[in-house]
Amino acid sequence: VMHTWSNNVNIHGTFKDSNKRLRTMIDMSNGEEDKAVALRMKKSKYGLGDRRTLDQLIQFSGIDLRNQIANTDGINRCGNVQWVPFTEHPKGVNYIPQFDNETEDPLEAYDPTSIWYDPDAWQKEIAAVETKKEVESGAAAEVQAGLPENADLSKQHQDLQELLEA
Repeated sequence: VMHTWSNNVNIHGTFKDSNKRLRTMIDMSNGEEDKAVALRMKKSKYGLGDRRTLDQLIQFSGIDLRNQIANTDGINRCGNVQWVPFTEHPKGVNYIPQFDNETEDPLEAYDPTSIWYDPDAWQKEIAAVETKKEVESGAAAEVQAGLPENADLSKQHQDLQELLEA
């Protein structure tokens, strides 16, 4: 039995999404318009990594991916490429960072040698958690404010549980 991808009705949507993701990764036009979403893609499991920048890749290859220019400086790099140094991960050159399998987001903070390192990221994260807690406690306070002072929620919950079990 022979199978081909041409009969797959979803291939065009998948191809379109793949192209958009690739264009986003290499800063080409028609990529993701939302800057936050684009940055999240670039930092994701399938991004370009966190040791060298896209500009370093362009300098190394001589191919301007953003503008689709094959040779940026007239130098023939065929067999004559120069090593682009980078700072190894503190856990070693063979270290592979962990990512969430569903969201593709990194599960660890970026180390100071990463191109994505943001020294203020932990402060932003703490502020976001505190804001979330404030919102949640505010919502709980609103619910509590709507109840009589002598409301015994645990008793009401127990009564409801008994009704469900009967």
